[in-house]
Amino acid sequence: MKHFIQDLAYAARLFGRHPAFTLLAVVTLALGVGATTAVFTVFNAVLLRPLPYKDPERLVVIRADALNGTATAALADAEIADLREMTRLFEEVAGLTAVNGDLTSREGDLPMERVSAASATDNLLPMLGVTPSIGRLLDDRIDSTTGRVLSVVISHELWSRRFGADPQMVGRHVDINNMSLVVVGVLPQGFQLRFGSDTNIPARVDVWFPTGLGKERRYRGHTAVGRLAKGVSLDQARAELTSLEARINAAHPDVYVPAPLRLHANSLQADAAREAKGSLLLLFGAVSFVLLISCANVAHLLLTRTAARSRELAIRSAVGADRVRLLRQLLTEGAVLGLAGGGAGFLLAEWGEVLLTWLKPPSLPPVDLTLDARVLIFGLAVTFLASLLFSIAPALQAIRADVVDALKASGRSAGPRSRRLRTALIVSEVALTVVLLVAAGLMIRTGAALHAVDTGFDGRNVLTMRASMNIRNFLAVEKRWGFYRQALDRLQGLPGVQSLSAVRPLPLEEMTSIERFVPDDQPGREIVASSIATLPGYFQTLRIRLLQGRDFVAGDLDVKRSVVVVDRQFAAVAWPNEAPLGRRIHISRGGRELFSAEVIGVVDHVRANTLRDDRQPQVYLPYHQYPLGEMALAIRVAGDPRLIIDAARREIEALGGGRPVHRIRMMSDYVDDAAAESRFLVALLSIFAALALILATVGLYGVITYSAGLRTREIGIRLALGARPGDIVRLVIGDAMGSAATGMAIGIAAAILLTRSFRSLLFGVGAADPLTLTVVALVLSLVAVFASFVPARRATRVDPTLALQAE
Repeated sequence: MKHFIQDLAYAARLFGRHPAFTLLAVVTLALGVGATTAVFTVFNAVLLRPLPYKDPERLVVIRADALNGTATAALADAEIADLREMTRLFEEVAGLTAVNGDLTSREGDLPMERVSAASATDNLLPMLGVTPSIGRLLDDRIDSTTGRVLSVVISHELWSRRFGADPQMVGRHVDINNMSLVVVGVLPQGFQLRFGSDTNIPARVDVWFPTGLGKERRYRGHTAVGRLAKGVSLDQARAELTSLEARINAAHPDVYVPAPLRLHANSLQADAAREAKGSLLLLFGAVSFVLLISCANVAHLLLTRTAARSRELAIRSAVGADRVRLLRQLLTEGAVLGLAGGGAGFLLAEWGEVLLTWLKPPSLPPVDLTLDARVLIFGLAVTFLASLLFSIAPALQAIRADVVDALKASGRSAGPRSRRLRTALIVSEVALTVVLLVAAGLMIRTGAALHAVDTGFDGRNVLTMRASMNIRNFLAVEKRWGFYRQALDRLQGLPGVQSLSAVRPLPLEEMTSIERFVPDDQPGREIVASSIATLPGYFQTLRIRLLQGRDFVAGDLDVKRSVVVVDRQFAAVAWPNEAPLGRRIHISRGGRELFSAEVIGVVDHVRANTLRDDRQPQVYLPYHQYPLGEMALAIRVAGDPRLIIDAARREIEALGGGRPVHRIRMMSDYVDDAAAESRFLVALLSIFAALALILATVGLYGVITYSAGLRTREIGIRLALGARPGDIVRLVIGDAMGSAATGMAIGIAAAILLTRSFRSLLFGVGAADPLTLTVVALVLSLVAVFASFVPARRATRVDPTLALQAE
């Protein structure tokens, strides 16, 4: 212990005498540790930290392939009942569905408001281990009757924000969806759900409705969550679900003959994070490279420092210090440097978390980015390993030096082993930097490709808002059409409005309604396509190109004319090389044919779901054929559309629909959200690549400067024999370029291999994109020339006479 304290004190004095060296090493290490810890904080919160539920490791999400075979769907009421009754895999199985939640009463000055809502079986919240802060949870036996809801539970946040944390809230009647419902409980503060984004279940549900399970088997609307029975593993559950599928398919051939039931089980933890997992793994790998480059730089600094101290270390050996004692001293110095860099890195990690929170993409689930015990342990482990990594090689190099040679050289020379180690460090730095630059370059090209995608519509200067009505007061289709017709008429008179319409769903809204369409001249052939309900003027408002025929007109809806508009992809699939106008298609839903309609127009294909891959054909139906109670209004405005938001809301709510206008957004925001994941990766990978490039430049400069200093005698002799300054510059730069070229070759080979692992995140560019690789090689070559130019110029100023006399 005494020797350890002496080593610490000596290390502190040593670093205090060389503040520039200490500051450079600490800052270099802090960048690596800070960036790594910040990314691990997100990695930990999303992928490692257990969900805040009761026994979260036993919670699973059960899904089924959609009946049309095109997507993953939730389960039907009867299918959840089957899981409860036909197998003992689960202790409990619950279901929930996102539903509309409109606060249609007015509390004081507060207007009507749309809030997040869900309808859930009464065992869901107890299964998650939720205890209400006041009141009780839902009980389907007393909180609902056949076809009617009586009571609700609300979130703590809604209770505080809207109702002023009223202590008498339990038992109070609130108008929700134009129904007077009793609030029976308030959930604990901060309670959130963590499900995959494709379930459309919001993280925080403000209003909880009770729901029972009926006998419906065709409509799948519930996200199913189960708790595995004790002793049942996830793999066992998956295997037994295969047997259960066969029994259900055999028992209900009328439902499952077209598309047999296929059940899938996944842990709730993995399901919640599956969309963000690929991005987080990529970022964690990238930031690990930054840490390794930082360690290589600090190792080079320590090599330089120990080379300068070679005479000191030789003297200590000569007076009796053994190699173990010297190794301990050097490792202690590395540990002190590592702790200082790690501490500064933790401060940088706090700032990094702010940046990550600001950049957070939609795929990242709602998590608390706090420095918990796991993050602290990780940070300490990274600091310890980094200290070993950058200090062990210089320390071993120092204690292996020959004492006599070191005393003779007076600390001014370095052996072949030292030069090889320095070369290896700089080659590794360049190679790691190449990999990061290639990854960043590929994501930048992906972002550019997404930005250049033809979405099929023009969302600029288009304001969107959801308008809905109390269906009980608008049962007839004519009344619903009349409501939206009046809304469009009123909004048309607002300042700057050029055109407007309504649609459901909006492009890139991540909502899809899938139907089966049968061309009239091809009986038995079904075409699976997206069905989109529209009002007249939609194609004009979003500037979707009309390729053939015409748009819907008000007269089509007035007389309920059976017409449709298809996109060019549907036309190409249904009638290749033939005219689609005048053809008829049959529309079926839930296995039942609804009606047939005439094709009156063909429009360009629209990117409806994602910017990356959206090949689903599309069929546009006039509103009377799909009379939804909620539509998205699209309003094209000359000027800033935000200026008409308040007026538009007042005009629509004055029509007496009884529901609030909500989800008010610019159409361009949907496009931005669709590319948010790529922007997130571009931003962070660019930051990491820039850090790596700066560190590599500093490392190259340091190695070349030191190497040129060691060759003073050689350079002096060359100059004495008639070498010109240009020859010396080429010599120094050539040596630097040799090391850089080796690093680039290794880095490019590694990049080609590693980038294949995140190929799914790329768009419009290959993993081994020649342009990206070429640009990265040019950038690194310029950096190597820049880093070596100053040392090369300095070498030309060596006085041959003085250099030879010094020897």
